[in-house]
Amino acid sequence: MADHANRARKILLAAFDDEDSKVRDDSAACFRVLNPEDFAREFSLAKAFISSRAYGGENWAFLNALEDAKTDTTELVISAAERSTDLISEGKPQMTPKGDFSALTPLVQAAYEGTRNDASLRTRLLNVFDRMLEQNVGGIEDVLRAHDRV
Repeated sequence: MADHANRARKILLAAFDDEDSKVRDDSAACFRVLNPEDFAREFSLAKAFISSRAYGGENWAFLNALEDAKTDTTELVISAAERSTDLISEGKPQMTPKGDFSALTPLVQAAYEGTRNDASLRTRLLNVFDRMLEQNVGGIEDVLRAHDRV
């Protein structure tokens, strides 16, 4: 079974950066079937997805998996938020702030609340908040208001 899982991971990693956007979108759907208890085991796959060409296309399955995960996803949430704001800054038309950020913003808020004792992660999150404000991402003002940051 482990051999099959490793082979599937290798195929997905290649598909995340495939030339064909349909292949990339289809590979992103792998997160739909990821068991929330198994998310920790697939951390490196999730990290690779965030940095791949597939990220910014069909993110909904990944963001839903992050929300449902039964492990600490703070690093992944921050990385996803950083990548999302990068894509918007780069003018990537596939990145839709309303769609992706409506799912990502609550995750960013939860990550912020969970990083009170980690200055490094908190700084990264505050930088994400600044970029989200600059990009007029809806909902970020509410997050900041809840933490007396506006």
